[in-house]
Amino acid sequence: MAWYTTKSASDTVLSADWNAQALNIIGVWTTAAAATTDLGAQSGMYGTVTGTATITSFGSAPVIGTRKIVKFDAGSTITHNGTTLVLPSGQNIVTVAGDIFEFVATSTGGNWICTTYSAGVVAKEVTTGFTVEGGATAKTLTVDSTVSTSALAPLASPTFTGTATMGAGVPAITISDYLTLMATGCMVPVTTPAIVDQAEIAAGATYANYTYIEFAKNASTTVGAEFIQWASCLPSDWNGGNLTAIIDWLTTGADTTNKTKFILTARRYANGTNLATALTTGVTTAEQASAGAGYLNLMTETATFTVTGTGNWIVWSLTRVAPAGTDLNATVRVLGIKIKFIRTLA
Repeated sequence: MAWYTTKSASDTVLSADWNAQALNIIGVWTTAAAATTDLGAQSGMYGTVTGTATITSFGSAPVIGTRKIVKFDAGSTITHNGTTLVLPSGQNIVTVAGDIFEFVATSTGGNWICTTYSAGVVAKEVTTGFTVEGGATAKTLTVDSTVSTSALAPLASPTFTGTATMGAGVPAITISDYLTLMATGCMVPVTTPAIVDQAEIAAGATYANYTYIEFAKNASTTVGAEFIQWASCLPSDWNGGNLTAIIDWLTTGADTTNKTKFILTARRYANGTNLATALTTGVTTAEQASAGAGYLNLMTETATFTVTGTGNWIVWSLTRVAPAGTDLNATVRVLGIKIKFIRTLA
């Protein structure tokens, strides 16, 4: 008995695919970077791209799914394309010696996608190849050809505000901080019947006990005779700029319809400054109604304001004034004031 076989068209296609895959897997290669760096024509899965030319295409592929693991030995720009050369985050990549990529062909017509990217240099101390020039407040970093500028790219990612005070060319970091002034010993009221000196509510161990300074209802719309003052020092790294304030208060009355507001004034004093210098108006708060008798009210944060003078020793003054409409028909107890300022970390 004899057996006979015939070779079909599908067998020919399968054989061609196997040959193409064998070309894709077997062997190690090296090729120079070029506008079209033809990965599909390289025999083997793993290879090295040399040179610094800009790459815009990896050429055609023998079959869909062709996989290439590529190591770069220099700084070459790989140009992102949403169809033909898809890179992570849709951004161009400037390679660094030692970077390793995996590229997979999504078509045979020249479409590739980067599926893996491993940076060859995560962190490196650069001690040669650059010079720093400039004065105390401005620095210029000059990098020569021995240093890959792509290695410096991560330095551009953070966003800072302020001036360069943390060393050569390093931007200062600014943060918000708060100074809280409570009505416990630090606030001094003017001696009038309308203002009660520091008084304490002792409600018992299971309730909130607090100290306050009390303002009577005041028909004035400007800074009047009834006010409280206190002094404080802001830290030396305060940038001397804008401030905001939040007044903490409550009322003993049941009026929750009408509103009250405050005017906060202040002045900065430096060592050797004459304290007989008038405070200047800082900011007027928004009008606010009470949440009810005995309820804590946090006044809406004020607009930013600056304080006249120099130095970090500041005298503050707070006055209750009538709003544009009907004044809150109750006394107001001020519990404290929170001052927001900006610190520059050097």
